[in-house]
Amino acid sequence: MAWTTDLRYALRRLARAPGFVAASVAMLVLGVGLSVAMYSMLRGVVLQGLPYPGSERLLAVAADNLRQDVNATALTPAEANALEADAGGPAFAATGAYQWGGITLYDGEHPREATVGIVSQGFFPTLGMAPLHGRWFGAEDHGQPFATVVLSHGEWQRLQGGRVEALGTLIETSEGRLRVIGVMPPQFAFPDADVGAWLPRPAYPTDHPMYANARFVFGVARLREDANAILARERLAALSANVRSERSLPDIGWRIGLRPLLDDVVGDARGALWGAFGIALLVLLVACANLAILFDARQVARAQELAVNRALGASRGRLWRMLLLELLLLAGTGVGLGVLAAAGSLDALRRLAADSVPRVDAIALDAGVIGFAALLAVATPLLVLLAGVRRPGAASGEALRGAGRSVISDPPRARRVLPALAIALSTLGVIVAAALAHGLMRLGAVDPGFRTADVHAMQLYREGGPALAPAYSEALRQRLSALPGVEAVAVASVAPLSVNGAFAIDLLLPGRAEPEAYQASLRRVSAKYLDVLDIPLLAGRAIGDEDREGSEAVAMVNRELARRSFPGRSPLGEQLLLPLGRGERVPFRVVGVMEDIRNDGLRAEPAPEILIAAAQRPAAGLTFLVRSAMSPPGLAAQMAEAAWSVDPRQPLTRQFLLQEDLDAQLASMRFFARTVGAFALSALFLGAFGVYAVATLQQRRRVKEFGLRLALGARPAALARQVLGEGARVVVAGVALGASGAWAARQLLVAQSYDLEGRLPWVVMAGIAIMAIAALVALSAPALRAARTDPMTALRDE
Repeated sequence: MAWTTDLRYALRRLARAPGFVAASVAMLVLGVGLSVAMYSMLRGVVLQGLPYPGSERLLAVAADNLRQDVNATALTPAEANALEADAGGPAFAATGAYQWGGITLYDGEHPREATVGIVSQGFFPTLGMAPLHGRWFGAEDHGQPFATVVLSHGEWQRLQGGRVEALGTLIETSEGRLRVIGVMPPQFAFPDADVGAWLPRPAYPTDHPMYANARFVFGVARLREDANAILARERLAALSANVRSERSLPDIGWRIGLRPLLDDVVGDARGALWGAFGIALLVLLVACANLAILFDARQVARAQELAVNRALGASRGRLWRMLLLELLLLAGTGVGLGVLAAAGSLDALRRLAADSVPRVDAIALDAGVIGFAALLAVATPLLVLLAGVRRPGAASGEALRGAGRSVISDPPRARRVLPALAIALSTLGVIVAAALAHGLMRLGAVDPGFRTADVHAMQLYREGGPALAPAYSEALRQRLSALPGVEAVAVASVAPLSVNGAFAIDLLLPGRAEPEAYQASLRRVSAKYLDVLDIPLLAGRAIGDEDREGSEAVAMVNRELARRSFPGRSPLGEQLLLPLGRGERVPFRVVGVMEDIRNDGLRAEPAPEILIAAAQRPAAGLTFLVRSAMSPPGLAAQMAEAAWSVDPRQPLTRQFLLQEDLDAQLASMRFFARTVGAFALSALFLGAFGVYAVATLQQRRRVKEFGLRLALGARPAALARQVLGEGARVVVAGVALGASGAWAARQLLVAQSYDLEGRLPWVVMAGIAIMAIAALVALSAPALRAARTDPMTALRDE
């Protein structure tokens, strides 16, 4: 009964203080909402793991070469076959492999291309997720040319309307008529959410591969329950050695490596997500500190009321109980509204993160997130109590005589520590946001080395393979050149910054026993490639129309390759031995040197690159680069129609502007910079509010003192400087603590930002300045009120 009575009293007291309630709840909603939203993202992307049974034992298997500074690249077919043969051994319960591919679907007016995974027999069993309908591939499917297909849930809906009875039907594709034997669940999105179907991969021939180090296969493995990562690495090292021995390959540094499959899927987003979640928690901690300050101010304002209660027989236990009830009511309201705010923001969060964070579909307000919110509902009032409330302190008589001390607590040290702590946390958040903003600005200013404005790209994979690519390429290039407003057209096997069709090789120079200590990017291009992209020619000549099948094989190199392999001399006329034959290397004569471009992304330094004539060594992958300064409306549609006019059954993989790919390089950093920036702005506001609240509390507690001093001749400006000085000491302590924390975490900041090394001190100073200015602005109002104290009014109230 006492608890219910106290609850009614608590509700009445809070109802009489709407300003206090609104400020407290608003701060908690902000802190809790940000924390819950970021936890839902962290949990969905990282913490809850992949949606496969026993996903903690799933590994991504790839190749590393420390000599050539290559990590997590594809396996050779021989390595993939060796990995699959090791299933059931001492380390792996199951193994599988896959490669990227594409098929044309003829299900509409125009053909369209679907990204597919071409998978081994062990692929689906290794991942362990059963089909939603139908079955996986069996041995009979892998032992014949493509005849069956397993669809993704999305492609099943698109092609067959989600009808279960459509299983077993045939679909028309570029690989012939394929029978649908299975449909995977919606959450199965491997190796990527864009994959629309999976095809069975026959065993790779190991006697005559494209070349000994052709790398285009990726592996997956499930660790045995009684094995560990050390044993798995030892087994993979043995497999690497066996492959080299069986195929008489020189040891040039290649090793089969592994890492958790989740790390492979999430990539660099893990650290950034943890950092953003940490900043969100900082905002919540600042909100709790401010709530403790507000409660202390409220207790001071209610000192006489509480003293009367104490004098009339209210026990300290009951006073504590009333305080705790108020805290619980505020915390419950704040957490509840914060969860609702987070739930309402999840769709927007998914949209913002779609191009920057993997697995955004897994971001949800599930039971785990609700549990985290419940933990916050318990932790928040405890944090407030620990931060600002001590044992009952003041005597009843002192409060009744107007001494102005709190009955519940009067912790003067806490009044200095709490705002200092809030300022420290806010300063840390502001510095982190400033570091990311600086990195985004620096990355956006990086010159990729090639023209992106007004360059339209159309990517496709030629039906019929490389043999049919040259004639089609030339015919379409002529049609595209005739379009209105088009200035120049070139063809490349892959566009700059694109990963579709990217190809890296080992380079061997004549007279040397081992390849160069790097991987070189290889691109097949047509005439005018440098002209379309405004890439400077430094020496020699560019690839031209005269470089055709039957003529001498020629190549261009970039400045970086020339610097590494031909130091101090011109590479013109030199030979490059490229692994483009079946078992042997083919000589190419260097005819030109071009300027470096950032082909691997804005963050990466220019890497060695080789251009060869597409007409001499054709590839199925073709990207048509069309430069048009006018950029007429509908140019993309005209380009597509031109392609279909040459071959109406040719699908298009992708149409885009090079500027779009350049902007995508900034997408991830832009998302995290904006997110952390919003959090830091919230922390900045809350930190400044805490300074304002404490300074206001002190100013109101000292009204009589200020009035007496003014009556005795004190100057108002001196009182204002005193209030500013007292607050400034708290601000300086907090800013120093926050800046020290940021400096201690400088390695993490440098890793998550871009080009921050050497500039971090300036970024820290900028964060300090921003926080100091905000805090001083917050101090100005109570300082002015102190200077404007009316002595007569203050002394009359005595």
